Amino acid sequence: MPACASICSRTSHARAATTPLARAKAAPILDHLEPQPDDTLILKPRHSAFHQTALHFILETRGIRRLLLTGVSTEACVLATALDARMLEIDVAAVSDCVAASSVQRHRDGLAVLRHFELPVVRASAAMRVFDRD
Repeated sequence: MPACASICSRTSHARAATTPLARAKAAPILDHLEPQPDDTLILKPRHSAFHQTALHFILETRGIRRLLLTGVSTEACVLATALDARMLEIDVAAVSDCVAASSVQRHRDGLAVLRHFELPVVRASAAMRVFDRD
């Protein structure tokens, strides 16, 4: 069983950054975020990556039961995906320094809701250890 997989929900949020400062900050990493040939692409029409997509089927087929969530927006898409994963009995954690929102307050609020539902919120430096069951 694979320990992890690259499941990309391609979004135009970063490329469509609305201010020159936001575009300048995003530019250095955008090329690294491009889907790779072996990534599975999922068209995500709503907030949750599970809603009206094949994500749950793909994860089940590949034996994947653990997800580390990254992306935008913390208080909407990341939160909805995390809650849906929990309902589907998938282990899920949000990587706090790899998710973002339109404001610092919205980001903090989204992380607070995740914590309220006792979903792990970890920093990138600890992300690969979050599911250790030693």
